[in-house]
Amino acid sequence: MKINIYYGGRGLIEDPTIYVMNKLTEVLQELRADVTRYNLFEDKSGISVLPNTIKEADAIILAASVEWFGVGGFLQFFLDSCWLYGYKEKISRTYMLPVVIATTYGERDVQFHLQKAFAFVNERIHRDLRTSFHSLTKVAYNPQVVSKGSFHYTFDAIHRNGEKAIFIKVFAVPLENCKKAELEKIRKAGILVNKYYDSHVFIFAKRRFSDYAAQQAPNDETLSFVEVERLKF
Repeated sequence: MKINIYYGGRGLIEDPTIYVMNKLTEVLQELRADVTRYNLFEDKSGISVLPNTIKEADAIILAASVEWFGVGGFLQFFLDSCWLYGYKEKISRTYMLPVVIATTYGERDVQFHLQKAFAFVNERIHRDLRTSFHSLTKVAYNPQVVSKGSFHYTFDAIHRNGEKAIFIKVFAVPLENCKKAELEKIRKAGILVNKYYDSHVFIFAKRRFSDYAAQQAPNDETLSFVEVERLKF
């Protein structure tokens, strides 16, 4: 029996998921299983082709640690790649075991952070954008990946109504403040989905935005930068 382990953590020595994976590997090898581990952090550019390795496996283990909110970007990118490029018929017949260990208590704080962000979006649509964006449906957290070639970007929601679209990106980690490279990715992803000038992009940060983002705010009417901690929702 062949089993693949896909590890989505950062490879830190103190990561408890590594200890669990090692123990699982020992037990499986004692049962004469052929175990192969793929550390996603070692080859970030190659993650999109890894779904092909599932074809040769009888079962897979998806392993990651929750360090802040969710399972982290590496494993999320791998799962997105499975959906976009994987052989879905084979994946649907493959046994899967998730191994997720929480190393933090911050999930509830981030959930509240997301709730405040989306409450602001719906209030803004109702109050200020209703003449140009007619929609009776509330915007809800629903991550969507925009892809073209090797380019991938994940929004926390994309809400469309006819030719218009609203994009929501929420940065939950305090150090993420939307620097120039990140803002350019947001603009590029928005253009791939919809004409940029027919869109509105809400970008939320936990605290202060970068100087570059602050400079762009007055010059681009399609962008709304919001510091979540200042919201009174």
